[in-house]
Amino acid sequence: MRIAPRIPLALLPTLMLTEFLPWYFVHRPAEIVRAYGAYAKACAEIFSIFFLMKTLIAPWKSIAEQYPDNWIQLGKVLQVFTLNCTARSVGAVVRTVMIAIGILIQGILLLGYMAYLAFWITFPLLAVLGIELVVLSFRFA
Repeated sequence: MRIAPRIPLALLPTLMLTEFLPWYFVHRPAEIVRAYGAYAKACAEIFSIFFLMKTLIAPWKSIAEQYPDNWIQLGKVLQVFTLNCTARSVGAVVRTVMIAIGILIQGILLLGYMAYLAFWITFPLLAVLGIELVVLSFRFA
């Protein structure tokens, strides 16, 4: 069991100014921003939005048929054309939905981390105001 060293009370203001405040207002917010960057990068890897945009009209699962060498068989040409258009349409719909979900999740992640960062920075002020409210409510009661 480790026992914390005793710190003289005279050193507390100095320690607060040199250690705690820089950690609370500089180092920890930087860690929060780095954590957001790591999560955003992971979500970008999972959804790969730019790759989905590049391959938006590619056939779904590479399902495509080759056109016949003999273009006189109009029925076969139209059948292949219809299959290829359907595969591209399905691919475009699925990729569009995945792009929308990826952007939505990135937005939720950004809003969540912005709220977390704002709460982290304003918490000392909120704590002081809360204590003041409690003290004032007991004084007038």
